[in-house]
Amino acid sequence: MESEYAIEKLRFDKNYYQEFLIVGDIGGTKTLLAIYGVKKTGEYEKIIARRYKSKHINFFFNLINNLLEKAYNTYGIEVSKGSFGVAGPVINHNYSNLTNLIWNIDAKEILNNTALQKVLILNDFEAVSYGVSFIEHYNLGKVHQIIRSGELINAQKNKNIAVMGVGTGLGQGMLFYDNKTRQYKAVPSEGGHTDFPVYDFFDYKLMRFLDKKKGLKHIDYEEIVSGRGIVSLYEFLREYLDEKSEAVEFIDGLPDENKPFQITNHFYNSETCQKTIEKFIEYYARKARDVALTYLSYSGLYLTGGVTLKLKEFIEKGTFAETFEDSPRQKTLLKKIPVFIILDEDIALKGAVDAMLNHYENLKDE
Repeated sequence: MESEYAIEKLRFDKNYYQEFLIVGDIGGTKTLLAIYGVKKTGEYEKIIARRYKSKHINFFFNLINNLLEKAYNTYGIEVSKGSFGVAGPVINHNYSNLTNLIWNIDAKEILNNTALQKVLILNDFEAVSYGVSFIEHYNLGKVHQIIRSGELINAQKNKNIAVMGVGTGLGQGMLFYDNKTRQYKAVPSEGGHTDFPVYDFFDYKLMRFLDKKKGLKHIDYEEIVSGRGIVSLYEFLREYLDEKSEAVEFIDGLPDENKPFQITNHFYNSETCQKTIEKFIEYYARKARDVALTYLSYSGLYLTGGVTLKLKEFIEKGTFAETFEDSPRQKTLLKKIPVFIILDEDIALKGAVDAMLNHYENLKDE
């Protein structure tokens, strides 16, 4: 199976590294696989990387073997540990049925069909959470803080951290500080599938539209705050506003997977696109507020994901901050929680490395 893209380190010296791991970030749209080297300073560096379309994968272990072979033939690297973040609930850190795909990932199958001796399966947002802990520990400057009320909100030290990401789906997780080990520990979650609440008549009409279109009696947040959620909002507003323009005619003719990007591109020359993004940001902020309140994340709420990065401008300049703080009883509390956008697109891969080395180092061989 051919990868969509490939990265390979041009200058390489094994003596700079103390060990190597293969890690993965398996999402509903794309799967990233990489070989990381652990420097003697403790930092992680990507040596080789490949990206695949997730829906085209049949046997995940074949991709692992291909990358292990490439690592050995090109760099003389031998890898015995694998750590993989997956978009779905994980059982005993060794198995997951992926939420938006028809295949699963099984540590025993990987161990039986590759040269790996240890395999760790993580919920994707457990991996992302450990990635946040890593970049914060090394102060790598891979985040961007959203300014609210004209000033930066100072994060409190060693308090809870919340993580939320919007891409193909919607994920969330948290980190709590363990005073005994003096480390942050990640807690996985499937909170993206909590019920979407109806606030007003617009929300009610949207729910009825989704029920009619998709046959969904139960609407969770992921149906709205995700890449496909942007498309659903656009289609609802397309009927609601009945706009006649070249922009909407162009977007209407695109496959759904290409629509979110073009809806964003036409924000300034289409009322339907503008309203779509504005409502999406409002719903994103509502969910972010729920996550921050649930976890009391005084050390910060971190936003990540492909959709988040594409909408960074609108999150910063739109109504996100106002909606995030719009709580009749907890406005003061919410004003104390800083919000960051993670700029590092490899955050989940680094988190998978960190989880294996520093949190599941005693993982038993299967």
